[in-house]
Amino acid sequence: MTSMPEGEGGRSEAGGLDESLRRSERGFAREGAGEPSRARVLVVDDEPRLLETVRFILKDDHDVKTLTSAREALDRLLAGEHYDLVLCDLTMPGMTGVELLQRLSAERPDLTRRVVFMTGGAVTAAAAALLEDRATRCLEKPFRPGELLAFVRGEVATDFSG
Repeated sequence: MTSMPEGEGGRSEAGGLDESLRRSERGFAREGAGEPSRARVLVVDDEPRLLETVRFILKDDHDVKTLTSAREALDRLLAGEHYDLVLCDLTMPGMTGVELLQRLSAERPDLTRRVVFMTGGAVTAAAAALLEDRATRCLEKPFRPGELLAFVRGEVATDFSG
């Protein structure tokens, strides 16, 4: 049987769970003062391949949860799951990103500032109106990995500083 050296497999030098794992399990999204912020990011899109790609790009810097359903995202957010940033597709079957934002606005308006829409350009009339009426942050698809990382870092830095 091969043993893993200390420091690997989620264990610290002292043999306990890494501090990062403990933080993640407790749901803390922010680290101590002066340390880089590791945000909890929820990504909602009906395209599983896009979700896999976004998770792969962000996973080294952030804790990423992906969902294919805006309704499930709404349920989790209203149940108290904490995310520093919600990247949400505008147009999805079932509940759309617009409907998700409308429900959050009605039930948890404090969470709406965390929502950033991802869109490939084709939007419904309701989505177009939302994008015009609200200071909605939007990430245009397709995006490059570096663009996504920079965008998320900027959003997290803005949220964490205020």
